[in-house]
Amino acid sequence: MPRQKCSLTWSLVTEAQQSGLGQHTKDYPQWKRDPLGQALLAYLNGVHDARVLTWSDVEGYDYLPSSYLFREFEEMPELERFALDQCRGRVLELGAGAGSHSLVLQKRGLVVTSLDHSPGAIRTMEARGLREPIQGDWQSFDQGGYDTVLSLMNGLGLAADLWGISDLLAKVSTWLNPGGQFLADSSDLLGLFTDQPGGQYIDLSKNYYGECIYRMKYGRASCEAFGWLFIGFDILKEQAVQSGFDCEMIFEGQEGHYLARLTQSNQAGSV
Repeated sequence: MPRQKCSLTWSLVTEAQQSGLGQHTKDYPQWKRDPLGQALLAYLNGVHDARVLTWSDVEGYDYLPSSYLFREFEEMPELERFALDQCRGRVLELGAGAGSHSLVLQKRGLVVTSLDHSPGAIRTMEARGLREPIQGDWQSFDQGGYDTVLSLMNGLGLAADLWGISDLLAKVSTWLNPGGQFLADSSDLLGLFTDQPGGQYIDLSKNYYGECIYRMKYGRASCEAFGWLFIGFDILKEQAVQSGFDCEMIFEGQEGHYLARLTQSNQAGSV
């Protein structure tokens, strides 16, 4: 994802961020803990330079422009366009955000459930015309009957850490119809810890080098630190097999970025 680098301390925000809070600072009780949702609502209401201040233990401080989450199909990276073209049947999108992926699929005539934990994201998707946005997290979501589960923009990060992959896949298996598919992307971060001659510098205090910690802030809204996982394909495949899935890489991008399709092993032949 393209990001704008910044050198601000965590406590500083821009005037544009402050002005973007407007009428959406008090109309739902969770706003102070919903920086992403606040930034989406600000953009939706005309603050087109709204951006979320992020921090991670890998990249440090950074900016995520809200505009990036409102892209049309033609503006999306090739991997995302390819993933959307693979979707079929009834679709569940995890971490739907502003709903741009779900909107593409809905316009194509697919029935889409758009799941996100952010109340501001849900309001944004409702305003954009999505028919079935649902607020919640994947751990507690218990509807089934889907032919495709979709999770993009390093979507496997929702697992939070390596141990969470098996929990996520266990939930996916309860959502999918027979012959269904789980489409998700991630990146292998090993390149960040490799110097030019090929030596590797990995933090041995971590369970896995792709486990990261993130924080986000927009204006007066901020969230607690949360885990986010970047998992290499070989490790994902091992975890998938242990959870009863077949796993194939169906798109390989740059810098370790890839799209995977997972199908339940006893039904792999039907996809």
